[in-house]
Amino acid sequence: MAWCPCAQDLLVKYKDFVLEKGGVIHRLEDWGCRKLAYPIKKSNEAYYVLMNYEMKPADAKEMSDDMSKDLDILRFMVLTRDYAITGPSPMLGGTGL
Repeated sequence: MAWCPCAQDLLVKYKDFVLEKGGVIHRLEDWGCRKLAYPIKKSNEAYYVLMNYEMKPADAKEMSDDMSKDLDILRFMVLTRDYAITGPSPMLGGTGL
């Protein structure tokens, strides 16, 4: 599988969603296309993005629901934290804090 041409469109779509809802993006990392440990939906590669954001729970649920229906998104994970993580992730050589 080659780089997903829609990856940047999806990134902009969800970034804009957070900002339009009055949320704040604390960290946004574009990790690019990477090989998967095992095939998911017959794909061996996927485009990875890490976005740490803060917004109202109802808006976060709306975004999560939309992402779960998007056929171009293989997997995603939403975590709740007590504090914002703003530093670079370990994937980019940071401590992740």
